[in-house]
Amino acid sequence: RALEYREKSEALERERKQKLEKAQEAAEQEKRGLLSAARSEVDEQRDKWREEVQREYHELRKTLEREMIVSSVETARRALAEIANVALEDRVVAIFLQRLTSLSKKEREAFLDGSKALRVASSFELDAKTRERLRHELSPEADIEYVHDERLICGIAVTGRGYKLEWNFASFLGNLENRIEQLLAAPAADRLRA
Repeated sequence: RALEYREKSEALERERKQKLEKAQEAAEQEKRGLLSAARSEVDEQRDKWREEVQREYHELRKTLEREMIVSSVETARRALAEIANVALEDRVVAIFLQRLTSLSKKEREAFLDGSKALRVASSFELDAKTRERLRHELSPEADIEYVHDERLICGIAVTGRGYKLEWNFASFLGNLENRIEQLLAAPAADRLRA
């Protein structure tokens, strides 16, 4: 009987050890699974945080670049408006008239032919002599409305029949602003080539 008891006791002890080993192995697997899940969650959160920081950085950079463009163009506009004088205004009118007379016959007809109402906008007041020169080149029979428009910045524009002919620094600055925005919007490699 003692032998039988000892064998049963040893069998029970082996069974207990096997169950304990299985439980320990299951606990270790669970621990590894939880650690792996925690690492994955931490990695995912870190990646999301990095993406958010990158996105905010790019937004801030874009905002700063845009502000730089606007500020630079606005500074140039103010400077040009301040340096405008009679000699410069006469030169602006001369350049505009040169542009007008250089239009092809087809362009000139589309713009002026038969137009009874024209609008002449300028960034400065036009004297009677300049108005007469413009009337002579545009259309002696047209009803011309003369308006002052500071947005043109050292410039002049004529609108008629849905067409517009202009010469002013504002368009140069607008083109510059558009070009800078295109460069900034392009990938860095393309910017270097431009």
